Amino acid sequence: MTKLDPGQPVSVRTGHTGPVPVTSVVGEVDTTTDDVIGHEVRVQLATRPEVLVLDLTGVVFMGSSGLNLLVQAQKEATRLGVRLVVVARGGIVRRVLEMTGVDRVVEVQPDVSSALRAM
Repeated sequence: MTKLDPGQPVSVRTGHTGPVPVTSVVGEVDTTTDDVIGHEVRVQLATRPEVLVLDLTGVVFMGSSGLNLLVQAQKEATRLGVRLVVVARGGIVRRVLEMTGVDRVVEVQPDVSSALRAM
């Protein structure tokens, strides 16, 4: 996983597991960081992979702008014919997704391995 730069509230990195891009986010997802995350997600979606995995297991805070980012990413993925899978195990992110109903809008898996198996 990416090391968080102490000067930055978030780190975003995309690697590949076979042909599948896995974008990992570490840190906080809020109005100060959603542009950085959203940009990387849009870049990856633009390549039109069959599946894009968005790994949020390293996220320690998610504000409403993060939820909006996920909903918009799902809309864009659907438009492009890409399957978006969000990885969020127990903890703050999963709880926020469930409480707001966003887990019914985006596909959520507990870990990257499960996301890849679900393909």
